[in-house]
Parts: sequence; C-alpha cells; structure tokens
Amino acid sequence: MSRLIDVTVPIVEEMPVWPGQNPTRIERHRRIEDGFPANVSRITLSCHAGTHIDAPFHSLADGHGVERWPLETLIGRCYVADVGGAATVTPRVLDSAGIPKGVDRLLIKSHNSAFFAETPPSFHEDFTALDDSGAQWVATRGVKLLGIDYLSVELFANPVRHSTHRILLGAGVLLLESIDLSAVDAGFYDLICMPLKIPGADGAPARVALRTLN
Repeated sequence: MSRLIDVTVPIVEEMPVWPGQNPTRIERHRRIEDGFPANVSRITLSCHAGTHIDAPFHSLADGHGVERWPLETLIGRCYVADVGGAATVTPRVLDSAGIPKGVDRLLIKSHNSAFFAETPPSFHEDFTALDDSGAQWVATRGVKLLGIDYLSVELFANPVRHSTHRILLGAGVLLLESIDLSAVDAGFYDLICMPLKIPGADGAPARVALRTLN
C-alpha cells in the first residue's frame, strides 16, 4: 500500500533563513481569551523561507512569477537521488548517483537533511549544492523540476552569485528548495507540490509530499 511522506519543513520562528533576510515571525494578534470571537494570527516571512519554489523572476529580471508554473510540473513522478556526503554536486556526482534516463523531476538528497533535526536550528554555510557545471548537467537532460534538501540549489560560496540559479531558471527548470528528505530513500515517488499562488512573486512557500509507489 502506498503512503505519503511529508517532506515540508515546518514554518517556525526559529527556522534558519538566508543571511540578510528578515527572520520569520508568527503572532496571534486576536485572542479568544482577550474577548475576540476567534483567534487570528499573522505571519511575516520571506518568500524563500522554509520549503518553497523559486520563480524565474527570482534571478532573471525578465522572468515570470510563481503563478505561471503549471500544476503539471509540480505534480507527478519524480526520482530521489542520494549523493551521500558529496560537498558539491558536480556532473561526476550526478553520473554516479544512479539517476535513470528520462527523469524529468529530480530531487537531490544529501547530508543536508540532517540539519533540519538540529535543536536549536542554525544556518550552515557549508551545505551541499550544485556548482554551475552540475546545473548545466541538469539543464541539458530535460529536467523540468529540481529539488534539494537545503535553502538553495546554489553553493553559499559561489563566486558568481546566482549564476547557478540563472542557468537552471533560464533553462526552464523549476526549483524546489528546503525539502526534508531525511526519511526518504533513493528511488521513484509521486511528487505533490502545492505552492501559494502569489501573482508576480519571485518565490512562494509550498507544502510538499512524496507518495510511495507500493
């Protein structure tokens, strides 16, 4: 029997955010105990906090917003590739990951996923991500969605900022970042990714699950 695995990172105030971005804030500004008929909360967060997708507009001045990604890209068969302890996802690492031909939704699992269980959580600059050559590998193989288990598909120390994003987004690859794959083995799954519909936005938080195939 198939089962659903929630790979969404919970949105909490303590969650790591990219350096320079505003921290996440969640507050209840109307409370039943204060005489209001209902509890009402408000949330302040970056469009790139927690589990989220990147739109082309994130890195391309003439790129479109998140609402333009078709649902057919966000839902369907995917392959989870485990790159183990690789520090940088290069073509050699991808060639060694056993990725079947024809995969068009690719999720990369690494040691990053262990970061999500830390208490208290902290931002790691040495997270595993793609370099530009790895991005070119993905872009030339027909991948239409790429996911990774940390805040960015791009190395923190990339000397040319956002070059990896530009390669992928410019090739029409949807980027899904900050998915927790710690409970997921390599192999095929059905991906269900539903980002918030925010017209014109450069990114959007998403709820993401994987369905096992047996």
